[in-house]
Amino acid sequence: MLEQPSLRFYVLDIGPLGKIEPLFTFSNIGRALTVFDDIDDKEFIQIDEILYTSRFRPDFQMNKQFRRHEGGKYHIQMEMLSMSGPARLAIIQPGATSSLHFQQIREVSTSPPPGLIDVNLKAVSLNAKDIYTMGGHVETRTGTAVWPQPWGQPSAAFRWRMSCCHGP
Repeated sequence: MLEQPSLRFYVLDIGPLGKIEPLFTFSNIGRALTVFDDIDDKEFIQIDEILYTSRFRPDFQMNKQFRRHEGGKYHIQMEMLSMSGPARLAIIQPGATSSLHFQQIREVSTSPPPGLIDVNLKAVSLNAKDIYTMGGHVETRTGTAVWPQPWGQPSAAFRWRMSCCHGP
């Protein structure tokens, strides 16, 4: 039972009394009370002598339509991260880890000035503070994320090295 998993009730809906076959119904009662798999089902329904299991599972298409209907402005399109270009980790609703996604960063592509190079630095790190922030369980408003510099501008760590190695 999804609502009270600790209870050991078995529910078998056999349908209208005028339509049941006693032989099939008794067989289905035995099958309902016997555990065959690792999943211990507790809710069953008999339709035309066939025993069905009542299992709850998410319907991802329905969830997608529901989120679009409820939020309206949040439309997440699935794409390979390697094909999407620069992206950052984002969350639509703190506390709902299912809304965690990579958000594509749209920037104007520019080339660096002569004598400078672009350095693409990637680092990924999540600590407990980040996880708590995504879960909505922390009082601070900032995580540990460092936002990247715009393309074409060297970061502070590389500025000295590039200026001393490549001239003024």
